[in-house]
Amino acid sequence: MVLLKLEKQLLIGNAARRKQLLELVSSHNFDCICLQETIKASFRQRELQRFAGQRDMYWGWLPCIGHSGGMLMGVDKEVAQVTEEDHGVYFQSMKLTMKADGFEWLLFNIYGSAHDERKREFLEEIQLKILETDLPLIIGGDFNLVRKVEEKLSSNVDVGLLDAFNEMINATTLRELHRFGSRYTWSNKQTPPLL
Repeated sequence: MVLLKLEKQLLIGNAARRKQLLELVSSHNFDCICLQETIKASFRQRELQRFAGQRDMYWGWLPCIGHSGGMLMGVDKEVAQVTEEDHGVYFQSMKLTMKADGFEWLLFNIYGSAHDERKREFLEEIQLKILETDLPLIIGGDFNLVRKVEEKLSSNVDVGLLDAFNEMINATTLRELHRFGSRYTWSNKQTPPLL
């Protein structure tokens, strides 16, 4: 199962970015795609077909609220059957049954609040959703939180939120899949940058 997570900057904005997104999608042999911060209320069938290429995809999305948020998930119908969908304020999920062996699991697409005053609400929603299932699951997306002070260039970290994030991970027995590449996953692209 190949999952593809893409940043919002590739989905919205100018035509060059949209072209870059389509090239990235077509160059990878993905089975599932999860996008956050689409800044779109809906998707036209033609847009979704361009993402899918020759694949027959099952699509689900959550609309943006004003000029923020929005999520899109797609699953290749030849690989898995979507048997259930759910969503909250900060997540969308699909229950998948693999065509090859009948294995059932949940795929979560999440987008955590960028506002500190809503981050605990986000953590509570995700924790409750995880704890109510017995199925294996994969969660991907943008948590908008850090687990360690070293994950942020500046030392301006809310230690209470850092602890709450780690407590949620421990309470749900999630395991982090460590990433490779650049040290930081986000930049405000200003001088000097926030990373």
